[in-house]
Amino acid sequence: MRTIRRTPLVAAAALLGIFSVLFVYASRVPLTSSAPRPIDRARVIAAGEELARASVDDPESARFRRSFVSTKWSVPATCGEINHRNAAGGYAGFQRFVAAGPVALREDEMSAAQFRRLWSVMCEPVE
Repeated sequence: MRTIRRTPLVAAAALLGIFSVLFVYASRVPLTSSAPRPIDRARVIAAGEELARASVDDPESARFRRSFVSTKWSVPATCGEINHRNAAGGYAGFQRFVAAGPVALREDEMSAAQFRRLWSVMCEPVE
């Protein structure tokens, strides 16, 4: 008498059933939309502040205020003010910063005219 091992057949049938259900589900789920998604402003601000924090001498001392997201360009920019300890150990006072993509620039890193131009191009006025 020949004995039939049913365990592999049952396992194969169960797997085939699971894959069939997944295939039917995947064919019915709508594709993701190519429409632009809303910007998560809190995440954009957090990322921009983190870039600005990394650009100072003492990142742990960085304090922010008046941060907002500007969407004037295709890449959202974080604009705001940062205060941090300088090399002498004292706080320098709040100064504006702009962070977009992988770059963060502060007022003290360029001339006042250059930064005013950058601010006017990248940041919407805060009212």
